[in-house]
Amino acid sequence: MKMLASIVAGTVMIAILLILLIMEVIGVGVFVALTVVATVVMIIPVFTFKKRTITFDKKGISIVAPFVTMDIPFDRIDSIHAYENIGINLRTFGYSGIHVRCGNFISKELGDVTCAYDDRVPLKILIVSGKKKMVFNKGTLEETLELLNQLSEHTGKDIERSVGYVPTPEERASTKKKYKIAIGAVIGVTVAIVALVGIMMFIGSVDVTLTDTHVEIDATMMNEEIPYSDITLVELRGDIDYGTRTMGMSNSKVLIGSFDNDEFGRYRLAVYKDVSEAIVIHTADEIYVVNVDSSESTIHLFNELSSKV
Repeated sequence: MKMLASIVAGTVMIAILLILLIMEVIGVGVFVALTVVATVVMIIPVFTFKKRTITFDKKGISIVAPFVTMDIPFDRIDSIHAYENIGINLRTFGYSGIHVRCGNFISKELGDVTCAYDDRVPLKILIVSGKKKMVFNKGTLEETLELLNQLSEHTGKDIERSVGYVPTPEERASTKKKYKIAIGAVIGVTVAIVALVGIMMFIGSVDVTLTDTHVEIDATMMNEEIPYSDITLVELRGDIDYGTRTMGMSNSKVLIGSFDNDEFGRYRLAVYKDVSEAIVIHTADEIYVVNVDSSESTIHLFNELSSKV
């Protein structure tokens, strides 16, 4: 389970980082650094995997590997097959590395199959037990051949070589259906991520309200109240270089959060990007730069605010 947890955590982290990068909440350098961390989170558990272990007792065979724990009684084994190569396609649960596959997979040839094998060893053993199919091998060809012969001796089953396992029409239909579901799930997740990124590029709002006592800035990820008594100067500007963001959000629609430029130093910003005018509110401790959804509304807001200060 730790590998599954690490893969989920790492994937979610990378997806979130991608969204934050597109929104310009984080820079490219931070994105690269944290993506490396997320990748390491996914990879480290691989190095803690124990080797595949296959043991016999009087009743059956036990196979233990990452994501796999199976006990198969000898009298439940219907057939034993030997493969040099086997087509394993979609992983539904487990680990699929460069050479090692452990967990549950879907194969066009076999349907649902549990795997615990290394494809560098040119021999794979398939056990069929009712609806269950298990593909595995040991660390070397010699060990796998010995294991194959032991299985034949314990079960009294002949080894079916080369011909392999022929799935029933029902199994083929089930595999085809599961393929469609798996591919649909991949497409669905991809579309959802693309849609989420697209939505994040166009969300955000800025609302500035003048009450009897203060200015209230209500923006996405930002809420500020500025008493009129604290305001020392109000300006209407159309030439502000907003500088760089130190914290907050930035997309195609808004700039909101803490920013830094040569004129103000660190200041608070909440503006629509396509509105050129902005109101600069100075206090003794802070500078705020805001606008609303149009130039006309921003100018009107400035005139109202000026009359209250």
